Amino acid sequence: KALKFTKAELDGVPEDFLKQIKTGDDEYTVMVNITWHYLTVIDNATREDTRRRLYIAENRMEQGLRAIEEAMDIGLPEEIHWRAQAVLSIELRRMGERARAVAIWEDMCACGYPGGFPYIELAKHHEHGTRDVERALSIAKEGLRVVNGCESCPAIDRDREDLEYRMARLIRKQAAGRD
Repeated sequence: KALKFTKAELDGVPEDFLKQIKTGDDEYTVMVNITWHYLTVIDNATREDTRRRLYIAENRMEQGLRAIEEAMDIGLPEEIHWRAQAVLSIELRRMGERARAVAIWEDMCACGYPGGFPYIELAKHHEHGTRDVERALSIAKEGLRVVNGCESCPAIDRDREDLEYRMARLIRKQAAGRD
């Protein structure tokens, strides 16, 4: 299986290897089924998203998730730790491991994540998953309070817009008595 990457996505990978896999202007093709291609990128790429694409392509998602969990356990700088938790939770949700994702979002909220991400995800979970509109609305309100109190939150405008939109929809559902 062939995966295409840009040079930026292959940051950290040795130049001599990049010369061998260059297939176009800023295009590099990694053959995932060729062990030395796979290992060269996994062992050297500095970008988490690049390694994740390889794990997914090789159906090694669980291994990729364990790698993220192990990195978080050894202690990462706070900003990277938050990002790793966000990536891990989204991938768990995609894999159908909703309970593990919810636990991460709840932990992020309890530990003071500086932004709306975990609140948005929990509100979605309760609105669509558990169909608990009251709980979803409560979480969205708390998320908006956090976002409004944070001047340096990542994606603050997007999070605020998302939470306000979600709250308005939840209030309409609540008024109509719908799930």
